[in-house]
Amino acid sequence: MNVDLASVRGTGPGGRISAEDLKRHAETGTPAPAAAAGPVGAGRRVPLRGIRKRMAETMAVSGRTIPHVTGFHELDAGAFAEVAARLRDEAESKGTRFPFDTLLVRGVAIAVRRHPIFNSSLDDARGEIVMHDDVNIGLATATPDGLIVPVVKRADRLDLWHLAAEVDRVASAARDGKTSVSDLQGGTITISNTGAWRGGQGTSLVRPPEVALIAFGRIEEKAVVRDGKVVARPMLPMSVTFDHRLIDGEAGLSFALTLRSLIEDAAQLGT
Repeated sequence: MNVDLASVRGTGPGGRISAEDLKRHAETGTPAPAAAAGPVGAGRRVPLRGIRKRMAETMAVSGRTIPHVTGFHELDAGAFAEVAARLRDEAESKGTRFPFDTLLVRGVAIAVRRHPIFNSSLDDARGEIVMHDDVNIGLATATPDGLIVPVVKRADRLDLWHLAAEVDRVASAARDGKTSVSDLQGGTITISNTGAWRGGQGTSLVRPPEVALIAFGRIEEKAVVRDGKVVARPMLPMSVTFDHRLIDGEAGLSFALTLRSLIEDAAQLGT
């Protein structure tokens, strides 16, 4: 109604302005003019286009439409880090690479199979939940042009070494600006690993039409209690963000505990 509330006398408790007060003022008073936008400061203007424009559009839709819930966890990554280092050394001896993210993708793929609601989408228009057959895991990757998410297709069906090769392929292509359109399509759940940049805990925005995003931070030694004693252990921060329209708190925690078990007992990852 374009009314300046500062000029309205409220008749409710504590001077609260009611709808009736607002209507009365609008009928008898003069609406305040709309505030003019302040002057834009001097500076270089950069067109919003390409990857950054797509990122802005996707994140805006996510923020407007998805009720986000995030659970924060700290995982003991001692065994996990040892397995990752062993597999990396084994790959180097063969002249190949074993990206650290491979084991994270593996863990999420297994957990998703045990909690299929995390591998779904909501079709609002038809009022239906779409339970996806394939587990296609996106890897959030920062590039000079913005964030892109290449997808590892059918991650749950690849053996460990084929999975490592595919993770390496899509991540390297993303960093080099050579990602194909097909590698950016079909994701059903996303992983974000900020550990390489010393990232810790943080909230995330789910990529629609997905319903969850799993974020990992940097493994660091922390003081924890084991068998009644304070010891230093390598701890991995993890956050599980999900769409509360489809996933409630109990389901979200159950998924997180499954993933925690897989990472803390890395033998379950088929290593």
